[in-house]
Amino acid sequence: MLDSESDSGSGVKLLGAVILPVLVTVVLVGVLTIGTVMGTGVYVSKLFSNDQRGVVGTGVTCSFDGSEVEAPDGSGGSVKFSQEQLNNAAMIIAAGNTAGVGAQGQKVALMTALQESTLHNLANPGVAGSMDLAHEGTGSDHDSVGLFQQRPSMGWGSVEEIMTPSKSAAVFYDRLKGVEGWESMTPGQAAQSVQRSATPTAYDKWEPTAGTLMAALAGVKCEPLGAPSGQAAMGVAGVSGGRAAIIAYAQAQVGKAYVWAAEGPDAFDCSGLTKMAYAQAGIQLEHSSGAQLNAGEHIPASQAQPGDLLWWPGHIAIYTGNGRMIGAQTPAEGVREMAVYGSPTYIRVPGL
Repeated sequence: MLDSESDSGSGVKLLGAVILPVLVTVVLVGVLTIGTVMGTGVYVSKLFSNDQRGVVGTGVTCSFDGSEVEAPDGSGGSVKFSQEQLNNAAMIIAAGNTAGVGAQGQKVALMTALQESTLHNLANPGVAGSMDLAHEGTGSDHDSVGLFQQRPSMGWGSVEEIMTPSKSAAVFYDRLKGVEGWESMTPGQAAQSVQRSATPTAYDKWEPTAGTLMAALAGVKCEPLGAPSGQAAMGVAGVSGGRAAIIAYAQAQVGKAYVWAAEGPDAFDCSGLTKMAYAQAGIQLEHSSGAQLNAGEHIPASQAQPGDLLWWPGHIAIYTGNGRMIGAQTPAEGVREMAVYGSPTYIRVPGL
């Protein structure tokens, strides 16, 4: 890219990208009709009733029943999207509704993110602070980060803002609306007008995929982070005692602010949240992520249970099961429930 994004995916390491056969099954909250979406090659079916809520960016959550979508990749094959990728796609669509760009603008944005990151929120080892934020893989093109591989040095925003999907999408739409006549361009041309890629036709192949995602996610509901959640109300199935108390407390804080050294009731930093959550189980932790690293036994990820601690250098959070966690992340993100990222140390504190 000349000013903002990765060079057509070069230097990108993704977590969990899978290529599979063409059969497509989508399971979504709010999709009540079982049938084929004409012209997309996607089969939509409501199979489950349990709600899963995935955080897709600061202030926004989207609800899913299922966790995967498989769609044509525009090159004669197919690509399978995880729940995290669908969360990001749903956030892009929701941000497009707010920006008022219509279906055409949403398609342009999805095609761009598909090309730049395959809908993964990418950190960059060469960009200070990015590896400490929630991410789903890494890229290494200049100082590009996030879904759209935007560059802080080129005025796209701070690292935290660009790696917050809802904010990076909003910035993309602002830039798109600043392109005169974008509505009359092909989606690929409009994407290139914003991104200025060194491979200007690279976005075109993702148009069928973007159309499939828009059809598949049409019934997904996005709402402000911290709104009443079925999952938060229910806790975590099969968890009781001190672990249940820890999880329930952490879930009740989702949506509150991150403030350094705070330990509630209206704001937390990372170790302040874990300290107060563990207090609900009668366990006293020091208000320090470094001290909490040594508060218990380090265990393999395969042995982790809801309520255990997750530690990264300078950060700590609470495992909620099924590869997810709750943490007081950053001032830009606040307290979030999200997928576990990177390679944290799992800690089992005595008393649980």
